[in-house]
Amino acid sequence: MSLIPDKLMWLLFRRRFHAKNIEGFWAHWNTYAAPGCKFAPYNRIYQGTILGRVSLGRFTYLTNSKIGFSKIGAFCSIGPNTMIGLGSHPVNLLSTHPAFYEKNKLPGMSFVSEDKFPGSAETIIGNDVWIGANVLIRDGVSIGDGAVIAAGAVVTKNIQPYAIVAGVPAKLVRYRFSDEIIQELLDWKWWDLSMAALKNMAEDFSIAGDWNFEKIQKLKHKAIGLASLSA
Repeated sequence: MSLIPDKLMWLLFRRRFHAKNIEGFWAHWNTYAAPGCKFAPYNRIYQGTILGRVSLGRFTYLTNSKIGFSKIGAFCSIGPNTMIGLGSHPVNLLSTHPAFYEKNKLPGMSFVSEDKFPGSAETIIGNDVWIGANVLIRDGVSIGDGAVIAAGAVVTKNIQPYAIVAGVPAKLVRYRFSDEIIQELLDWKWWDLSMAALKNMAEDFSIAGDWNFEKIQKLKHKAIGLASLSA
């Protein structure tokens, strides 16, 4: 199936099918998601976004971004003009042009009958990750839960959970919380809580303050209590 007819299939059928069958799903008409992309409840795909071989966790939204071969967790906020997993070219061959190492004929033709260079590696983005505008993330990179990537950053290496990074190439600015709190949050995995629990705890999440280990423990115990009530 050529790309143009499949864009029509997305516009007229797949996009509407997802909206009908996935709670809270919405995609602007000026978007495209290739066959095989996987979506979750409350995904929002805003104007200009193009997705290929991508899976999204619940409540993750994207704006005018181009993303390929990536697994993105829940509650991620992806700013405009983000580019992830767009592939790479070999620099140790005589030419970097894909006509000499890729059989898929990306430039319209190829001189080889088999691929000579490994394909793109999957990019993994955790949960509750905030990616600012105009960010470029190299394919194969892993970004931990809770990380923040500042606008304009170019990410070439793995990012640790709850790290704030910025720059070209992206470098650590600081961590959002202490090591003790980060480990507690990673063990808790609040992004897996039920919708009922999240609604009940929303006010707790929106309070700005000096987070410490005891406060996180209190929230965890509250979540456990809510889970037992609904069981």
